Amino acid sequence: MALSIVLAFIGEGSTDNRFLPNIAGRLIEQLLLEKNTSATIQWQTIEKNGEGAAQIIYNAAKQAKYCTTLIVHCDADARNSKNAFTTRIKPGLDAIEESVEAICDNITVVIPITETEAWLLVDKELLKEEMNTTLSNHDLGLTYQLNKIESIADPKQKLKDAIHIHHQNLPRKRRRSAVTISELYEPISQQVELSKLEVLVAYNNFKQEIINALRYKHILD
Repeated sequence: MALSIVLAFIGEGSTDNRFLPNIAGRLIEQLLLEKNTSATIQWQTIEKNGEGAAQIIYNAAKQAKYCTTLIVHCDADARNSKNAFTTRIKPGLDAIEESVEAICDNITVVIPITETEAWLLVDKELLKEEMNTTLSNHDLGLTYQLNKIESIADPKQKLKDAIHIHHQNLPRKRRRSAVTISELYEPISQQVELSKLEVLVAYNNFKQEIINALRYKHILD
């Protein structure tokens, strides 16, 4: 009988819904492949419902009660994840722990530093390919060191600036059809080499969270 994994995801915005679940699904497939195991992976995207972090996460866990794990995302909006975890994740985890209802108690946390957009910056060549630009890293302002990505104060603005420079170097008629930032999330999440994400502390923490969640369900040993 084929192994079935049902993942639930609650993120901060629609772009996160198009990016992080793809990364998570690919990561799980890779982890299972390393164990010579295959599985059918299904997704349940959960919309925010409630007032405050604790209620939103708790309500999501109720909706995800039949899922293998509930992936809870929030951006750090800072150079580390400590405050985001304490104020926006832990209240929900505490509520789940105290619950007597049928609920998903297998929670996977992902907190990108500073924003999810930092993860889109790890492969400059793939980024330029998806932008369909021939401009150089220097031209586009993509001169950061890969191991310093999580030190970029505003990675989303870094992406927007690169796209703007690309647009300004196109003939006027082509600008209307040129790529927008919202069009980058899905293709990059589907193609980026997961090993390249390992320059990010947040990704490595997320990978360990996924491993722990699969072990909790005895999917990994």
